[in-house]
Amino acid sequence: MYKHLIFAFFVQIFSNSLIKAQTSVEEYNYLTKGYKIYQESGIDIKQGYSDVSVDIIEVGNRRAELKAFIKLSINKPVAYLLIYSYRNSLNELQKEYICVPHPESNNDIKNLFWGQLEKSGDTAARLRIISFILGMNLNWYK
Repeated sequence: MYKHLIFAFFVQIFSNSLIKAQTSVEEYNYLTKGYKIYQESGIDIKQGYSDVSVDIIEVGNRRAELKAFIKLSINKPVAYLLIYSYRNSLNELQKEYICVPHPESNNDIKNLFWGQLEKSGDTAARLRIISFILGMNLNWYK
C-alpha cells in the first residue's frame, strides 16, 4: 500500500512538470486581434480561457492594463495581455493589444512580441510604461 502511494506521488509530480503553459499562435492572434473585437461586441472570452485583471497604470494621457490569459484546463497563464492606450496629438484614443507570450513559447511567437514593441509612434513613453507594468506584475510560475 505504501509503495502505491509513493508511486502515485511521483507520477503526480512528473505529470505536473510536463504541463507547460506555452503561448500558441492561435492564442497570440486571439489576444492581439480577436480580443478587441469580442470585447467591443460584448461576446464572452474564448471558450476554455479566463482573463484576470492584474493591474492598471495611468500616467498622464497614457494607460496600461495588464490581464493574465489563463487556460482553464491547466489553470495557468499561457500569456499576458497588455492593453496600451493613449491620446494622440489630435486627442484621438489609440489602443494597442499586446500579447506577452509565456517564456517557454517558441521563438516565432516571441519574435511577434518583439515586433509589436518595435512599432513606431508613442515609442519612448510607451516602452517606459510597458516595462514598468510588466516588471511589477509578471509571475509565470505561481
